[in-house]
Amino acid sequence: MKAYDKSIEINPKNYGAWHDKGITLSQLGKQNETIKDYDAAILINPRDSDSWKNKGNALYGLNKNDEAIIAYDKAIELNPHNSYAWYDKGLTLQRLGKRAEAKKAYDKSIEIDPYNSPALNFNIGTQTTLVR
Repeated sequence: MKAYDKSIEINPKNYGAWHDKGITLSQLGKQNETIKDYDAAILINPRDSDSWKNKGNALYGLNKNDEAIIAYDKAIELNPHNSYAWYDKGLTLQRLGKRAEAKKAYDKSIEIDPYNSPALNFNIGTQTTLVR
């Protein structure tokens, strides 16, 4: 963490340091701090879909589902081929009880990356429950 802070101190516009610090804080379970770092990365590079997706994940972890959907939608707008953003959006929609929308998001994730999408295993096991 000190290395990220030092890098940011030297160059506050170092997008990568803010982004990677956010990832590290997320892995440590510090979601509130993570969001601040992703916001800083987004301020520097607003077109980075990964920062938007990761911000969505942090918001999801805090049960801020509507805000997470907004972040995932922005990530998808910037990179419609980000299968993980589609998958994470599906998880959030499912949490909100929006099963039909969740299924569409999972299906899109699989369509984009039919061999590596995390939705493959999840969707196979829940497809029948999602469409009811």
